[in-house]
Amino acid sequence: MHRVEAGLAAGAVALAVAVAATMLDGGGFSPGAQTLLVLLAAVTLLVAVLFDPDRVIAIARQAPVLVLVALGALALLSAAWTIGSARVSVRDGLVIFAYAALAVTAGALTARMGPVPIAVGLAVLAGVEAAIGLSAAALHTLPDAERIGGSWRPGGTFQYPPALGLLQVAALPVLLRGMTEQTRVAVPAALGAAVAGAVLGCADSRLDVLLAAAVALIALAWPARAPDRSELVAALVMIVLAATGGHFLLGEHVTRGAGGSAARLALVGVLSLGLAAAWLPVRAFARRRRPRRAVVVTVVIAAAAATVVGIVTVSGSGGSPSRGGIAHGRTQEWKAAVETWLDRPLAGAGSGAYYQASLVHQGPSPTLYAHDLPLELAAELGALGLILGLALYASSVLALVQGRARLAVRLLGPAVAVFLIANLVDWPWHLTGLGAAWACALGACLAVPRTDHRRAPVRYRTGD
Repeated sequence: MHRVEAGLAAGAVALAVAVAATMLDGGGFSPGAQTLLVLLAAVTLLVAVLFDPDRVIAIARQAPVLVLVALGALALLSAAWTIGSARVSVRDGLVIFAYAALAVTAGALTARMGPVPIAVGLAVLAGVEAAIGLSAAALHTLPDAERIGGSWRPGGTFQYPPALGLLQVAALPVLLRGMTEQTRVAVPAALGAAVAGAVLGCADSRLDVLLAAAVALIALAWPARAPDRSELVAALVMIVLAATGGHFLLGEHVTRGAGGSAARLALVGVLSLGLAAAWLPVRAFARRRRPRRAVVVTVVIAAAAATVVGIVTVSGSGGSPSRGGIAHGRTQEWKAAVETWLDRPLAGAGSGAYYQASLVHQGPSPTLYAHDLPLELAAELGALGLILGLALYASSVLALVQGRARLAVRLLGPAVAVFLIANLVDWPWHLTGLGAAWACALGACLAVPRTDHRRAPVRYRTGD
């Protein structure tokens, strides 16, 4: 096998193992899983440097990667002044370095192979996590599902339903593309989309549903091909049906019975398989009976209106922690984060020390995290941490906007965006399995195919 081809294969395997092993190990939340990610990310970067050093350097110079490196270095340095554990600060810094390493490796691989392998890998992991979470919710099995507000919700290995839902949202673009463009993968993609819909229907995360609606609107507004809209409308209707079925079969069943039910899991499986099996004839019908432009515009406007109504509804439901709208009672937590930062505005309390530093400002139910990444970075790493946090958002958004016409951004840009948005009101940054997937998506979006002097110019087959 050619040296470069062998390097590509080794790099792809190393990247897949790093993300999958971390995610399946409790979502990457434990210190052991985070240490594993650091070691595996170092291996992936080493492989990438050996097979393609020029592209590694090119990706490493991109602004989001440089910001991650600076943020990791600052977290490491904060071990010198942290009010918490210096070991935690060091581990936090190394995890951020690992994110940067995965982004660089994913970018180098994408420049050679295109973004499809990474996008498909993300969808496969989403499907595996969805199966774990739905099974646990149906059978009432801890810790991969949990009982909240009288109903069991799937959490997967993250053990946190909003994180599982966020992963499903990140996988939607590649699933929709597979359903509408390639017959040989249309049925598996439809099955993945149906399972993702079932998770979104019973995970009961309003933010995830709104993000899924936003991803759907973007797909409808900017399809890869003009005729795609009719098929996309049919695909989105199928996902809504799956979400509705998941909600009524699993989302509310605890209030009507105390025990788990394999029958309910079987019903969800039959629903998902039935929708997937019906997809090809439905798609063929949609292709023959393409709706007029006015119908498509009406659907898009209705979806947009529903999204706005949903935002207004969940945002205006009062200020209690349990029903705090889209903020979900976060305003008090953000206030505590700001007050914690102002205690040590220059240096911060040290990476990983937010809980100890903020206890004096929190109420009777303290939280481990600020539920807002920039504010948490400010509290832990001071003014420079806040600046780097904002720079991470700004540089990532700029990279997505500049590359919006490329296939990598179409497939993986939403995964980058929804992760960053979720970190404004939640804490997926600390679930390093999810963070590793985000880093790979970010790296893929930063990659630009370049001419290899030993071979013809590298181009994505799908027109990227």
